[in-house]
Amino acid sequence: MQTDNFVGGTYGPDDGHFDAYAALMGYKAKARSLGAEYLKNDVEKITTRNGRVAGVQAGFGRVPRARYIINCAGAWAAQIAATAGVNLPVVPVKRQVFTLDTAVKPQGPLPLTVLPSGLYFRTETGGIILLGKSMAQDPTGFQFSWDDKRFMEILWPELAEFVPAFDRLKLVRGWAGLYAVNTLDGNAILGEWPEVQASFWPTASPDTVCNRRRRWVVTLLNSFWNSPCLWIFQYSGRTASWKTSPSVKTGWFRNGTRHRGPGVQC
Repeated sequence: MQTDNFVGGTYGPDDGHFDAYAALMGYKAKARSLGAEYLKNDVEKITTRNGRVAGVQAGFGRVPRARYIINCAGAWAAQIAATAGVNLPVVPVKRQVFTLDTAVKPQGPLPLTVLPSGLYFRTETGGIILLGKSMAQDPTGFQFSWDDKRFMEILWPELAEFVPAFDRLKLVRGWAGLYAVNTLDGNAILGEWPEVQASFWPTASPDTVCNRRRRWVVTLLNSFWNSPCLWIFQYSGRTASWKTSPSVKTGWFRNGTRHRGPGVQC
């Protein structure tokens, strides 16, 4: 590695990464074993009454009632919020990741390495390298195409400068996804939205605060444990998933009307 331009760095020997999709499937399977039913459809509108959440209007025509709503729609959070008259300062920003097969293989797994410029890379199963970088010119909007020129012209030269052994490699594939970015100040949005009581917005969280966001959501859910009708909706592609609240205290879930998640009938 070329480190002449750096005066120092940090190393977290206890840090790591995991398969987020596998973790999600584990939570999903556990919820089903406790009685959750997962439904999938479009969330069309948050319904309100007298300045407070009343329910959710969904694509299958029913209007489920809810006392509380948590908007976890990520890049689509602002679209969902707008249906309740809330102007959420969140936009979808496209980010791209590339998969590389290098001619020179690392001797062992590489930790997640992040350069001051924002370029990051790590090894993945099979000895391949995952690489990406967030840039100021990343486009906003719901775009999912990836651009090989971005890698060839911008990222590869920077990578090869830092790790000269990676000057020979094959671009295997790439993909693009969306970040929910807070255009106001770039920070996470947490808490109850003052214009619509009983609506909560854990969104636009940078990676550094994801753990705090998760802890906040868990604390929030625990505070609603005895409350009938809690709706949580997320996005998976273009369709939304939602959950209703767990049954009282036991941690078991009764069947309710929702997209992705546990709940009680309202």
